[in-house]
Amino acid sequence: MWRAVVVVGLALATACRDAGPTGTRALIPQDPLRAMIWNYSATPLTMPGGSLTGEAIAVSDPGMIVGWVDESFTSRTLPVLWDTTGSPTVLNSSSATYGGKAYDINSAGVAVGALYGYGSTALGALWQGPATFKLHPLPGDADSEALGINDRGVIVGASSGLSGRRAVVWMGPGPSKSVHPGGVWTESQAEDVNDQGDIAGWVRNASGVTHAFLWHRNGTTADLGPGGRIRAWNAQAFGINNATDVAGRTTVRLSTTGTAWYASTQVSHFALSDATLAYAISDNYRVVGSFTPLNGYSVAFAATTPFTYDALPGAPPNYSNQAEAYDVNFCGTIVGWLQRFNVGRRPVKWVKAGCDES
Repeated sequence: MWRAVVVVGLALATACRDAGPTGTRALIPQDPLRAMIWNYSATPLTMPGGSLTGEAIAVSDPGMIVGWVDESFTSRTLPVLWDTTGSPTVLNSSSATYGGKAYDINSAGVAVGALYGYGSTALGALWQGPATFKLHPLPGDADSEALGINDRGVIVGASSGLSGRRAVVWMGPGPSKSVHPGGVWTESQAEDVNDQGDIAGWVRNASGVTHAFLWHRNGTTADLGPGGRIRAWNAQAFGINNATDVAGRTTVRLSTTGTAWYASTQVSHFALSDATLAYAISDNYRVVGSFTPLNGYSVAFAATTPFTYDALPGAPPNYSNQAEAYDVNFCGTIVGWLQRFNVGRRPVKWVKAGCDES
């Protein structure tokens, strides 16, 4: 899929030009040499315990990776941490009927995620060394999920129950605290947090309209809206870097476009197809995500501007190029999944020579 990048790029060039950046701030980086397409290679991660399918969801700056794999011959998933050498460790989910998934990891190797079927619910989880801590929902709610953690140990996610889904923060394994903005917004979710404590996520009103949303470290909030696109009515934010740049998506009717909000001022759209999602943005402004071209299966991409992107490769001969990229670290290592022929999704990392410039 990625080896067709030249053909795809030509086909999409007009769309990229039409969906150029808005606002007055120049894209970062501006040096064209730093906007070049890098030569990435894919490395499937070791699968523990005979597992066949799984996903790598997050990567720390030192190179530790978390995600999940299936537990062979059962309906459970297993949260997994891969160390910097690629060796996997299955994290504890023994108390959960359907296992668990790890969604983020910080530089100290502390991972967060959720346990599924804990009784009849989902329960946020924190894994620190050999210890596992439960991250409880808000009082009166039944479910919680921990989706992001920063290097200071601040954890973000969501609590849900009869009142809907609400964005929450945990300070380590302590009680959850609601950061739901209220007002016209009936639901919210915190997806990611940077090292300063700024949080990216989304809010939704009673009509189902969703906006990307930013919780600032000083207690103020910013409605990022639908991303500045004409007639856009839905948007979500999934990742944030330490410069408060946010990655996500906006939707216009049936078309979804990967979007970056640079310091909440300039909006740029990665219009690679009619279905593009930006999941993360690094401190070096590398955006990663996936797009779905006309052939109908997802392609992972990395980009430094809406006009220059790298369609990430597969791993011949056993893997197709069908994939998604979920996260990227400071140096530009990317993680996600690749489709293995006749098997399914396998966790993978994409690496290149050298580190992205700071």
